[in-house]
Amino acid sequence: NLESKWESGCSYEVTSKAKDWANNAEVTFTWVKFFIDKLRPESGISTPVDGEYYSDNKPMTLIYGTCQDNPTPPLYNSGVDNVKLRIYDQTAGVYWDANNNIWSSTETWNTCSYVSGNSTFTFSITNDKWSDEHTYVLNSKAQDKVTLEEINFSTTTFTFDSTPGSVS
Repeated sequence: NLESKWESGCSYEVTSKAKDWANNAEVTFTWVKFFIDKLRPESGISTPVDGEYYSDNKPMTLIYGTCQDNPTPPLYNSGVDNVKLRIYDQTAGVYWDANNNIWSSTETWNTCSYVSGNSTFTFSITNDKWSDEHTYVLNSKAQDKVTLEEINFSTTTFTFDSTPGSVS
């Protein structure tokens, strides 16, 4: 099986040369150069910070993270194509659906803004979308240009708490 011999991250060049029945050889050779990408990309959420509390005084309006395709240079990869983000309100049992601007019981992966030059992604959300005293679980998932998807999702959990504390 030739496919099992191709190594991810390596560049290959294949040349063809033909002869006819009269033993005349092809003068102009055809060649193609390509690389193999069998490895999945990775992503991670930097903001919000895992385990942190956010509030009206400490807003959470920009989710930020990094991503990369594998293998890393100097080996070849196809590059990250897109990053998606799943936001789950663990307290209410619903997912954020940015396309419809609603919380929904349907699992939803939202498309992030992705900057390939610095391998970062962002997702904007207004602070009023978070509910007081709710805990949120965020997962990011990258996909590369040969459609390999990340399967070990990055997970970040935070709590939104805008209720003022009291002294008793």
